[in-house]
Amino acid sequence: MQHPTDQYPAPVLRRAVWGHGVRWTLGALWCVVLAACGTAPSVSPDTSKIAFSAGRNANNDIYIMNPDGTVQERLTDHAANDSFPAWSPDNSRIAFISERDGSSDIYVMDSNGDNETNLTSHPAADTFPTWSPDGSQIAFTSDRDGLSDIYVMGADGSNVQRLTDDPATDSAPDWSPDGTQIVFQSDRDGIVDLYVMETDGSNPRPLFNEPPEHATGRRFPAWSPDGSRIAFVADAAGSRSIFTVGADGTAIERVSNGGDDFTPSWSPDSQQLVFYSERANDRNVKIYTINADGTGIKRLTDSNNAAGDFSPAWSR
Repeated sequence: MQHPTDQYPAPVLRRAVWGHGVRWTLGALWCVVLAACGTAPSVSPDTSKIAFSAGRNANNDIYIMNPDGTVQERLTDHAANDSFPAWSPDNSRIAFISERDGSSDIYVMDSNGDNETNLTSHPAADTFPTWSPDGSQIAFTSDRDGLSDIYVMGADGSNVQRLTDDPATDSAPDWSPDGTQIVFQSDRDGIVDLYVMETDGSNPRPLFNEPPEHATGRRFPAWSPDGSRIAFVADAAGSRSIFTVGADGTAIERVSNGGDDFTPSWSPDSQQLVFYSERANDRNVKIYTINADGTGIKRLTDSNNAAGDFSPAWSR
């Protein structure tokens, strides 16, 4: 099956890669993990929420729900596709991708769906937003200079700066909780893998100390709120699974197994992950949670719903 989030959304290439009912027309989101393949779950136990994307109304919109899957509410209602939500550090706002102005742009809205605002307004593909820990900046992926690179801007869309400048495909950034580093995925060494750099774009370097042995195509990094580990997706034994690694690139641990799993996001206490997956009994991709040690997997969205539910993000 093809999954549009395998590397990055790139509307400029005009490839529609839609899998099992999940409509990816961000011009469209397309699959380029390992340059080809078969973004953006953010929660505290009682008060947190999970934002996600769903194609339940002939197009993709942003929804929120409780961490146990109850009380699902629709936040956006537009003929264009909205996807890949990202919570601000204080949970008051949500950044997301929308193509409502003709291209993939980064928007923000209040956490109740009010005050939707286009931050980028650019004909290029602007995707994968992620907030700085202090809420003052948003890092994102864009091909506005002809390549897929990492950029940063003020939370109001001002002062856009390019952080990476490499012929390779750089995408899917995420900030370290202390605000000093950004982890991202890139194929600059010939295979999709994870890299870290300073927040000004300096000193980009591989996260891992050694090449992958049992898992390849490591992508979709997500830094844990406590700063100790980074979750990611990798191809292993014929499926795409969730792994975690120490922030220093050591102590890799496999978390999930038994499905094609994508875009992990941590709970606020760093004890759980939310992700979307295609599994044997699902009619389409659905959202799951799992403990960071690999136990306690739970489906949050209804397997009988023909629409795809994807790109979950746990509130801070």
